[in-house]
Amino acid sequence: MSININDEHFELIELLGKQALFTDGRIKRESVPESVFAYDFRHGNSGKPLTVEPRVGVNHAGTVIMTEPLDFNKTSDGDEFIQIKGRLNFLGEHRTFEEFMSERSENNPAGQKTQTEPCESRDHSGFEDEGGIEP
Repeated sequence: MSININDEHFELIELLGKQALFTDGRIKRESVPESVFAYDFRHGNSGKPLTVEPRVGVNHAGTVIMTEPLDFNKTSDGDEFIQIKGRLNFLGEHRTFEEFMSERSENNPAGQKTQTEPCESRDHSGFEDEGGIEP
């Protein structure tokens, strides 16, 4: 089942050196504003994310929301992905999409944190990326 971006409470992450939002669900792409980018994690046999891709059907490990586009590697088969080895960190904070965007708005150029209500933390021990592409 897909989730509307405005109905989800996300986890704040750092991916490839950039702050982003993460959910283990699938976000409806039609609910994502044009100025925002949604990508999916693909997991390996262990369940840990290996790559971030424009869209993942099989082995979906979650959806990432970013305010900047990613530059994907393209294979000779036309597949697009970025290996995330060592470049994924869960920051232990939660945001709604509205809160995340408010922190990045023109009214808040310093990106100051907004007041957020605590939410239950999910256990991601062992979820951090494990390395290269599995055969």
